[in-house]
Amino acid sequence: MAAEPLYQLADSAIIGRLGANALASIGVAYAVLTLPFWITAFIQRAITTQTARAAVGGRSEQDAAANMLADGLGVALVLGLALAAILWLGARIFSYALNGRGEVLDGAVRYLHIGAWGMPFLLLSFVGHGLLQGSGRTSRSLMVVVVANIVNVVLEVWFVHGLHWGLAGSAWGTLIAQGITAGWLMWFVVRERRRNNGGRADVARMTKMVVDGLRFGVRTACIAGTFMFATAAATHMGSVSAAAHQIVSQLFYLSALALDALALAGQVLVAEHLGSDDGGSAATIRRLVSITALFGIGVAAVFIVTSGIMPRLFTPDTAVQSAAIPAMILLGVMSIPGSLAFLYDGVFVGTGDVGHMVRSALVSTLAFIPFGIITLIRPSTGLGLLWVGLVVWMFARAWLHHRKAVAMGWLSKP
Repeated sequence: MAAEPLYQLADSAIIGRLGANALASIGVAYAVLTLPFWITAFIQRAITTQTARAAVGGRSEQDAAANMLADGLGVALVLGLALAAILWLGARIFSYALNGRGEVLDGAVRYLHIGAWGMPFLLLSFVGHGLLQGSGRTSRSLMVVVVANIVNVVLEVWFVHGLHWGLAGSAWGTLIAQGITAGWLMWFVVRERRRNNGGRADVARMTKMVVDGLRFGVRTACIAGTFMFATAAATHMGSVSAAAHQIVSQLFYLSALALDALALAGQVLVAEHLGSDDGGSAATIRRLVSITALFGIGVAAVFIVTSGIMPRLFTPDTAVQSAAIPAMILLGVMSIPGSLAFLYDGVFVGTGDVGHMVRSALVSTLAFIPFGIITLIRPSTGLGLLWVGLVVWMFARAWLHHRKAVAMGWLSKP
């Protein structure tokens, strides 16, 4: 689940050696790339859920899974190429809108002009991961991710520090790693389609998939939009704050997607219970909530304890390191409600309650907006207040989800 954030985390560590401006540039570029990443994740979610239901369902569920796999491939190719073109053409406009200026702006545009073409690979990877995760073959997903990330790190160190390509070298390393990931996962997809000997893409179904996905995309757009707003505010504070925010943001994305692995478990298990109609969803959800809460506390402890050490791994700039420490501590606090928020996201995807997810995403984003506005108007308030706002945002998401779970009776033992 953490493949894309791991690429970006490696980028941050390698680029951080080039200075605060380079790190700020890559932060702006990632903020631009994050929105389509979160919004298009519906492809993976849809295929994961349908594949899980097919594993315990009848022939109709299996046919639906084969068709959805074909539709997912079509959507990934068309949407991936369209997004790549939009990001390439609008790289300067998007970066400028996030307060990128001067050297920071030029660096962000340079990265986006290469990194944008990773979108088709990313979306095809969503299809492959959805197939493997929905069918319980998560170890194969993990193998692909591990190998691709090793390739990414080796290439980036060579391109950035060996060949001295700078930000362009980082972008090329990530693009090649994304291509390897997509190609490897497509091998699994082709084998699955040959085995099923069925499933054809249909324009009407593909359109419906995108429309339904865009409803789910409101939730993901709120998450990405919140961090885009935060990145714009941090960049407005200067390159030091922007670089520090980039470090902590990438650690958030890594922890969020790691925590989202438990959400994936919730999604698959709940979908399987619904597919077999065995009534075991509530007991599974209660167990997952307990496990996830403990996991969140563990992640929080790691971030808080290492808050003075971890920023040093990404930059030798002492000013950036100091600015990142309070944000790191707040990230640790945010990990506890964050673990539950992401778990419930998976549960609600598994039950198909997209309406609640959209409403809770909108309300929680409204809770953050005042903090973002204050830091934009008064940059001297610093990263601390900005990350307090992100903590409030995450608590709001967790509380709204938990209240819904209680109302549904999922947390009450029979």
